[in-house]
Amino acid sequence: MIESLQTTSVGMPPIYASVNVLKAEYLVSRRLAFSGEQRLLDAPLGQSPDDSGVYADTLDMAVYGEASSSLVLAQRSTLDLLDKIAVAANEHFSVGLDPENVTFKAFWVKGQPALLHPALPVPPADFTPSALSLAELAVDFTDGIYEAAKTLRNAGTHRLVNLTWAMELDDKPDDATHVRIDLRGLITASHSSLAVARAAYLYLLDLVADREDTRTHDGPVFDMPMFFQD
Repeated sequence: MIESLQTTSVGMPPIYASVNVLKAEYLVSRRLAFSGEQRLLDAPLGQSPDDSGVYADTLDMAVYGEASSSLVLAQRSTLDLLDKIAVAANEHFSVGLDPENVTFKAFWVKGQPALLHPALPVPPADFTPSALSLAELAVDFTDGIYEAAKTLRNAGTHRLVNLTWAMELDDKPDDATHVRIDLRGLITASHSSLAVARAAYLYLLDLVADREDTRTHDGPVFDMPMFFQD
């Protein structure tokens, strides 16, 4: 949480609304992932008892229903937060990019060779600036340790993700429409997505704090917020 910001106007800085929305959406995604995982583990090889749907057996060890779809949706919605985090930073630091064109992957650096975007705060200290942490996280998400989670998220957006309990027995290859994943892979991708989104959110808060540590104002300032919602 951003405990206090100094501003030259009495109005609330928009970053508070941004982080409130980001936090709430993350918590909803986390709850959905937890619920989906628990329902899958409680009803192995079958349909969750409280699932109201009726699904055809496709004879390929696949499992369908609300539980598996909850995990797929949670994983996708969690990673959707990354671009929104970049959009929030774009507004708060007055970077000036069109929000429609802002992506988490490309926002934090600029130029060739890639350097931290000059509009982002880089405090003169002997610790790693938050902007660099976000830039490195973007690399990990694109081509590093979180690449598998990104790939599944993209598949869940544009293709149909099928959960199977026996990938080693599933001789059907992925095709242009369907992507198959086993339970362990789906849960791992969900956990990884929650971890990277949480890290990005916390780095954003640190980035805002970095700006406050180096910021000067002309004239009177106000500490915001004046109160927190219960």
